[in-house]
Amino acid sequence: MAEAAQEVRQRAKIGATVLSAFKLAKETASLKEIVLTYIGLASGVIGTLVAIFEKNFFNEAAKVVTGGMGPSFAQAVQWLALWMGLVLLTNLIQVVSGRASNALWSKMRCCIQENLMLKLSRIRLHYFSRTETYQKFEWVKNELNEKLPLILNAAFGIVFSLIQLITAVMIIGYEHWLIALVVFLGCIPAIILKQRHTEADYRHQQYNSHELRYQTYVSWVMFKRPFMKEMRYGNLYDYVKKKYEDSVTDLYNKRIRLIKRFTLFNGGAQLISLSTIGIALAIIAYEIYRGDAGIGSFVLVYSTAKVMQTAFQGMFEHAVLIGSDGRFLDDYNQLMKYEEDDSDRGEGEELQIKGGAVRKPSPLADAPSRIDMEFHKVSFAYPETDRQVLRDVNVRIRQGEKIAIVGENGSGKSTFISLLCGMYAPTEGRVLLNDADACEQRETIQRTVSCTLQMFGKYEISIADNIRIGDLFREYSDEEIAEAAKLAGAYEFISRLKDGMHTYAGNHYKGGVELSGGQWQKIAIARAILKKDARILIMDEPTAALDPVAEAQLYEDFHRITGDKTTILISHRLGATRLADRILVFSQGRIAEEGSHDELMALDGIYAEMYRAQSQWYVA
Repeated sequence: MAEAAQEVRQRAKIGATVLSAFKLAKETASLKEIVLTYIGLASGVIGTLVAIFEKNFFNEAAKVVTGGMGPSFAQAVQWLALWMGLVLLTNLIQVVSGRASNALWSKMRCCIQENLMLKLSRIRLHYFSRTETYQKFEWVKNELNEKLPLILNAAFGIVFSLIQLITAVMIIGYEHWLIALVVFLGCIPAIILKQRHTEADYRHQQYNSHELRYQTYVSWVMFKRPFMKEMRYGNLYDYVKKKYEDSVTDLYNKRIRLIKRFTLFNGGAQLISLSTIGIALAIIAYEIYRGDAGIGSFVLVYSTAKVMQTAFQGMFEHAVLIGSDGRFLDDYNQLMKYEEDDSDRGEGEELQIKGGAVRKPSPLADAPSRIDMEFHKVSFAYPETDRQVLRDVNVRIRQGEKIAIVGENGSGKSTFISLLCGMYAPTEGRVLLNDADACEQRETIQRTVSCTLQMFGKYEISIADNIRIGDLFREYSDEEIAEAAKLAGAYEFISRLKDGMHTYAGNHYKGGVELSGGQWQKIAIARAILKKDARILIMDEPTAALDPVAEAQLYEDFHRITGDKTTILISHRLGATRLADRILVFSQGRIAEEGSHDELMALDGIYAEMYRAQSQWYVA
């Protein structure tokens, strides 16, 4: 399906692609840097003019050989000096251009990556339910850095090739019009084959981009520490290495087939091109034999014919390249047009964090002291899917309530939380915070809702900053961070570390330490506890990685941690539900049961069955 979609993609429009590339270049660098980068292409035009000086030098040199020293010798020296001067000027221009281009490409690579990261942080989450979004980000991130210089080079190349072509045709046509026609016709087969080769190469890259991603993943697995013990214990290295080698071999064989397919045809096209130059030289040799041209004309035709072929083929090759590689730029422009969450456009001051800085969101004048939540006839299906994850969900949660959510995997619990946090808009119905749509209150949610997600982030920064990023609306002292760590049960292991709260997590920094799953989970809980303005605390499987003692301690401190906050606890361990005022039992995207622990046990339904299934392992 993906291949079919890629196959019908049109080549990029040359004019629009060039304009877009120049806008991106101008966004990155000054006009001076761009001009210095591409002034090097002017050396190609100068190279064409060199043929005139070559011709005159050889003609005068021939006179010196046959007639001895005289005026011809002085003229030959003059033409040689002009010839060498142009060669030196060409080399100087290329040196200046090379230095400028290195600086320009470096800036453009940084600009593209920064733009992609910024866009990635702002676009609406529903885009990531589409495979196409991941593919576009992957293609653009990996390919555009290399393709954009090629597009810009090709744009300038078309202009300079055209100038070269006109200059060469005028020079060679002055010698003999038939030679210009013969050389022109000899270029056509190579142009047609180049266009087909470029298109096939583009399709090869697109169809096999998944193989490259897979190779990156397998290589990552081989070297990443979390996999090492299992791979060593299970003797999996050979197995994983074989997977990698099979993928590399498969991709290599596809590439070889593509190369073989065009090698013969390209060789034939080059033979035709060389044959036309041979015919051109035969024509001028005949003119020399008749006495209608000098030996310099032979040199001029040989060098100018090659320039003419190169310029003519270059024009079309550059155009084909822009049309092909421009599709990566089209993908980039499409990504830049994806809708963004307006609330993510933070324009506040920068909050300094050790090892970097983050944009501090604009503060609200007053955080609401009370937030009531309501799901009103809410249904939801992820984009490009027909399966409804939530169906006609109706529930109201008042400020200060303690709610437990239980249910089987895939019953809609995490999606319920995503809608509550305004990450998605419901397909049907409304999610309300104080009677206003949650999707329109993203900044209020960010300020007043604190959430520990099931798949929480493990950031390789200092432990203090790992906790501090839980609330970017305020700046917290080390003492306040330590207090949150104590409530989460993390302070004990943190205090034993050499640098305490300022120890780096992970092994990417010198002196960093690897943390266990339970230690990471405690840090994530501390991160959620830290937020002072939080009115709602969401804890999605907060004890999944904790040992029984740490889990019991968390439940014991539950009311001290949550205080007067509305608390939503998602857990597969039903012993925690006794802490809740109300339990919501999800089944197949609906709230199948609702009530307190005692009420649901008396109901003897889904919850009672789940509770008894777990309790039999703990009660003799």
